[in-house]
Amino acid sequence: MDIPSVQEPAEWLDTPRGDRIAYRRVRGEGATLLWLGGFLSDMTGSKVTRLMAEARMRGWDLLCFDYFAHGETGGNIAEARVGPLRYLIN
Repeated sequence: MDIPSVQEPAEWLDTPRGDRIAYRRVRGEGATLLWLGGFLSDMTGSKVTRLMAEARMRGWDLLCFDYFAHGETGGNIAEARVGPLRYLIN
């Protein structure tokens, strides 16, 4: 199966701690689908790329992001952490 490589350009969320989190959003109708990738996955992987293409085709609203030290979000992987989502993207 061919997976479209076209994606929305990354946008950035600047957190109060000074981190910059890269995210992409397909604007659509209805509830927002939130993609939570696996550890060491990023938003250029085949699953999320396919889901983004499907969201564009079907008019879904989809939000995905790169975790700290993953993909386009910078940071040292040794400092990566798991914790509560404190920052919302409007």
